Amino acid sequence: MTEPIVYLNGRLIPESEAHLSIWDRGFTMGDGVFDVTRTFGHRPFRLEAHIARLYRSLRYVHINPGLAPQEMRQAAEGTLAANREDVAPDDDLRLTLRVSRGAPGAGPTVLITCRPIAFGRFAHLYQEGVELVTPPVRAISRDILDPRVKTQSRIVNALAEIQAAAARPGSWPLLCNSRGVITEGARANFMVVQDGLILAPKEGRVLAGVTAAATAELAEGLGYSVEERDLTPYDVLLADEAFVTSTSICVLPVRSLNGAPIGAPTGPTGGGVVPGPVVTQLMTAWQELAGFDYVAQALKYAERKGQGFR
Repeated sequence: MTEPIVYLNGRLIPESEAHLSIWDRGFTMGDGVFDVTRTFGHRPFRLEAHIARLYRSLRYVHINPGLAPQEMRQAAEGTLAANREDVAPDDDLRLTLRVSRGAPGAGPTVLITCRPIAFGRFAHLYQEGVELVTPPVRAISRDILDPRVKTQSRIVNALAEIQAAAARPGSWPLLCNSRGVITEGARANFMVVQDGLILAPKEGRVLAGVTAAATAELAEGLGYSVEERDLTPYDVLLADEAFVTSTSICVLPVRSLNGAPIGAPTGPTGGGVVPGPVVTQLMTAWQELAGFDYVAQALKYAERKGQGFR
């Protein structure tokens, strides 16, 4: 791929020419919001839903981006079009929309970036399952900041990833609040399967994931009920299956929590088979929704790069 093109305050320019003020409040204070979607077959997935969530976050933090939602959509589609021709036919793109309050007196900063999805970081986990760790750092209380806002301030998420990796190299974090109730991963929503039900953390405790909502729709289409409950690590360890969802990965099975295998001891690792039957059905349903086998796409990408997983 040649140099990516980005959208910055009304202009499409090469990434190397995109410059922000050192006083931009997105940099000095994390004062901004963002949203992310991906493409399937180079077509954006539920872009309108992601833009709607972006504008809910903007309204909450009192930032006017200077663009109507339809104008933001046009800017996003223009950025995607400017990068699409340089993407390999078998690859897809991650489209990120960021809005900060900008430098004092200068107005908001609107930045849209577009990069190939780095499938190598997680491709192998579709077959092996991801290890989760509950890190010492806690999710920000909803009494302090509503978790439905996708804010630029991600220090808790960054610390969670560092602490999880220190505890178990290669693991991903699963955050809990101060009461020990599970919220979400640092970059993903979380669900479990228990006695034929799919259980998710309660609305209002977590970011309302667009991919999580699509997964719930697919699950209900398969005949499963999706319920919201307060979940703790105890519930996870008694679950039949567990999985995470996010923009890039869609659905990824979970192998263990804090080193303890998930599911009844039927698999070679002492836990359940990974991916389990319900997660396998959800992954297949996602492939039908996407219109192709995105798991094979990710594995092919990782193999083609030939540089290990990252």
